[in-house]
Amino acid sequence: MKSGYRVFISYRRADQPALAQWLHDRLAGELHADEVFLDYEGLEVGRYYEFVVQSRSEARDLVLSL
Repeated sequence: MKSGYRVFISYRRADQPALAQWLHDRLAGELHADEVFLDYEGLEVGRYYEFVVQSRSEARDLVLSL
């Protein structure tokens, strides 16, 4: 099912990585995988992390912070 929603998931590395990955996998199964972005995925080596995260989160319809 094509939803049209674009989801950005951000989480605390110390205590939420398993929950964030589970949520990503669930949403990617319901939506299209390219509509769900986990904040560390797709970051190229040498890219400015804060710029990439900011631009990708602003391009999403929903931001989930764990």
